[in-house]
Amino acid sequence: MHWGQLWRSRTVLLLPALCLLLSAGKANADATVPATPSSAEATAATAQKDTAVAQSVAPADFARLEEKARQNDPDALNKLAMAYLEGRGVGPDDTKAAEFFRKAAELGYWKGQSNLGLCYLRGRGVTKDPAEALQWLRKAADQGVAAAQFNLGMLSDKGDELPRDIKEAVTWYEKAAVQGSTAAAARLGRIFRLGDEGIARDQATALKWFQQAAEGGNADAQNTVGVMAEMGQGMEKNVEKAVEWYRKAAENGNSKALGNLGRLYWFAGGLPQDKVEAYKWFALSAQRGEALGQNTIAELKFALTKEELAEAQRRAAEFRASHRRLAAPNQNQSSP
Repeated sequence: MHWGQLWRSRTVLLLPALCLLLSAGKANADATVPATPSSAEATAATAQKDTAVAQSVAPADFARLEEKARQNDPDALNKLAMAYLEGRGVGPDDTKAAEFFRKAAELGYWKGQSNLGLCYLRGRGVTKDPAEALQWLRKAADQGVAAAQFNLGMLSDKGDELPRDIKEAVTWYEKAAVQGSTAAAARLGRIFRLGDEGIARDQATALKWFQQAAEGGNADAQNTVGVMAEMGQGMEKNVEKAVEWYRKAAENGNSKALGNLGRLYWFAGGLPQDKVEAYKWFALSAQRGEALGQNTIAELKFALTKEELAEAQRRAAEFRASHRRLAAPNQNQSSP
């Protein structure tokens, strides 16, 4: 896949059992370097800003960017490198891209260091060299930048281009999470909740990290904290607390949480049964493409009166209209 496509992708894991719905997939992306197939989920926020610059480079703007680069402006050097990498405003040239990344990197700019590391990792404009890649990636992470630390954690976690080392990944994730990276906190939660090579399952530690990510607005983590509250993992069972977190996740566009709310209201799992409210959540889940919601409403609508069905549909439309994130792509990216 072309790097540009990866930059623009998001980053970053049913009816018969009506089971707890855990969000699946990649980590929320609050890191910032050009993506490789294994680290696309680590690239969203700043990378999108930088590629937006590259995509909109007009001749006059490109000339100004070159002038700043000649003055050794590290950010300009990094952006110019991405312009060459993507062929925006100039013909694509991986070799020149790597040259400008190197200049930014040698000036100590963490984005240049990260990007040069990824060039070595993928062999873009330079000879592929994982050891050299790791050196530059570490330089960026050692500067204490949470996004760079998260990227290095992801590469160690995935083990696609570098040898997999989950303990190394945890080290970098923890450094990033302490600085407020919700993506790193969510990855830590997943690792401790499921366990991994040499990492024992620890529900209390998992909950700590998931809660940090959830409180930082990570929709996946919000849903997972809801699941843990409902199941009594890392805390005492608390259905009311589960509903609270499911609602937050639902409001942030997490379709799994929508299904979890529908399930709780339909089966009265510690709540008074409310068929209308259940149908509302399942309908919203179905609108987001969730198989659980799609399959369930096809059956549940026969259990409601005509009036109840109309009310459920009205509630669903009202909730969707008042929460814009439900119109965005599913936010199901970071939890197990």
